[in-house]
Amino acid sequence: MTPRENTQRYGIGRRNSVIAALVFLVAACVYMWGAAPDVGWGDGADFVLTAHYLGVPHPTGYPLIALLGKLAEYIPVGTLAFRVGLMSVFAGAAAASLFFMLAASLSRQTGGGTIFPLYATVVMILSSFLLDQAITIEVYTINLFFCLCILALSGPLTGGGSLRTLMMLVIVACIGLGNHGTLIFPAVLLGFIGLFALRRGRIVAVATASFLVLTGFTLYLCLPLFSARTDIFDWNSPANPANLPTLLSGYDFWVVGEYRTALMWLNTKLLAGSIARQTWPLLMAGALFFAFAKSVARGAKWTLAGVFALSAFFPVLYPTHEKEAFFLIAYAVFLLAAAVGGAAALGVVKRRHGGAGRAGSITAFVVIIALAHVYVLSANLTTGKASANRTDTTPETYSKLIFKSARRDALIFVDHVADDAIAPPLYFQFEGGARRDTFIFYRLYLAFPWWRANMRARAAQLGDGVIIPEIDFDAEKLKNYKISVEEYERLHEGKTLNTVSIDIQTKKIYEANVRRRPVYINTPARFRRSVISEDVPILLDGFLFRLGGSKARGEFDRPVPAHGVFDSVIFDYFTERAYNYYSRDDTKGFAAALEDALKYEDKCWVFGELAGAYRQLGEREKSERFLDRYEGCGARDILNDIY
Repeated sequence: MTPRENTQRYGIGRRNSVIAALVFLVAACVYMWGAAPDVGWGDGADFVLTAHYLGVPHPTGYPLIALLGKLAEYIPVGTLAFRVGLMSVFAGAAAASLFFMLAASLSRQTGGGTIFPLYATVVMILSSFLLDQAITIEVYTINLFFCLCILALSGPLTGGGSLRTLMMLVIVACIGLGNHGTLIFPAVLLGFIGLFALRRGRIVAVATASFLVLTGFTLYLCLPLFSARTDIFDWNSPANPANLPTLLSGYDFWVVGEYRTALMWLNTKLLAGSIARQTWPLLMAGALFFAFAKSVARGAKWTLAGVFALSAFFPVLYPTHEKEAFFLIAYAVFLLAAAVGGAAALGVVKRRHGGAGRAGSITAFVVIIALAHVYVLSANLTTGKASANRTDTTPETYSKLIFKSARRDALIFVDHVADDAIAPPLYFQFEGGARRDTFIFYRLYLAFPWWRANMRARAAQLGDGVIIPEIDFDAEKLKNYKISVEEYERLHEGKTLNTVSIDIQTKKIYEANVRRRPVYINTPARFRRSVISEDVPILLDGFLFRLGGSKARGEFDRPVPAHGVFDSVIFDYFTERAYNYYSRDDTKGFAAALEDALKYEDKCWVFGELAGAYRQLGEREKSERFLDRYEGCGARDILNDIY
């Protein structure tokens, strides 16, 4: 089929172009409405800071979002984080518009009209898969946009193509790989299929696919240049060429995961459940795709199936909490198949049961089902992340509490308390006008050997006198620490996320600075559980806890409960505070702090602890009340006396 014939058969048409433009405007308004006014929890702060300073974010480096974020800084509205976040907003809206055009194009010959393509598009706009990412400073909506561009340019998918179209596919794929490496799965698949469809031969196919991959990674050559610009935001220090493969592969993260069959099966069930909850009317349409979409080329069917399978492979395998974000491309392809399948099935029904009246009734029935589904799904706007996100100032509140309570020249160890809660304090220190007389140190990143050098360079740039000593790990490995066999193996082999190594370094840095400055930590219970830190005194002081502090003032205004990560970190604060009272045999203070913790999160074990504490205090009524709540939340055994 020639490109002209292909255009005539699969063209968009003026009406659908107008609908696509309206889809973009509606989606942009929805996502703009839900966008956070400033930086949120998660990786957003990392992306904003590295875009502003042209640094290197966490693996795999993401050079494209750093460059686009730098351009977004010049938008004359909102905070720095809001401006960078507009990338996700407009990429999500553009992806929705392109999705509709692609679905309408593939459905054109089915006779089912544009009802199902538009229906599937609205479902994608409102479902948490795309909605939650389009209002977040992240790479996933941009990744989806590039994938849909590749699908639109794919010759087999659109019924035929030209060498020019295939070269455009290669260029788009190359740029997209600079945003997220997982794009390589659909890009290489479609590149191979396109070349074979053009009968260019196996050798040319392999050569072109290799060119695509290698050219895509040339954008990552920006990372050594970024690394040379700043030592502060410089993950893996890729200015040293030997470090670049580690950054690009994400090895630091991969060796952390536990790739067990049970975990993969759980991930699969979670994703399948989320799809079923949000796309239930379209599930049948998706199933009908292969049965009824006879007017769609066989190559299109298997291409979509291949892209879905490859894009679904990574999030199922990789042990991360961002399941829907990683699955976004596969989800969009699923909806694309559902849209075409539904349109094909509707076309068959119309042809078999002819007549304008019957056809109108069938169309009306589909519209009613679609409207009911969209109405149910719109709850994501009022009760989901979008509603809370648009007024979410909790990262700033949490960060300001840290700065407010820390003493002058404090060294603050911030740990990974809940869902990437570590990055916002650094953002607000640099860009939020917060105090600069404190030094924020991410304890978790001590797992990575290059992090101490980065922090030493950062201290020098800021003129801060924090001491970050050199540590002889060969000597540390020979010491007889009372640790588990697994911990010893991690320490001895130098594995990533080595908690023993982190605790050793924390203690060394604490000892080097404690006589010169206040040293704080926001997760003393984690640090205290280590045998390495058992002789480090931890006393209450301010919002965080102070290592080796001399006073115990520890009070602050209770922030209003919000949602998600914020409530988790405040809950952690009060539970840490409770066990500090416990260590001093202050049962009353222990119980009061746990009751404060319950205002932020209901945890079953807290009810059990409170039942035991009030039994110890002789308050029988309270003890029985918390005991009832403990049994009511599904606990099997009553906790023994906590003392």
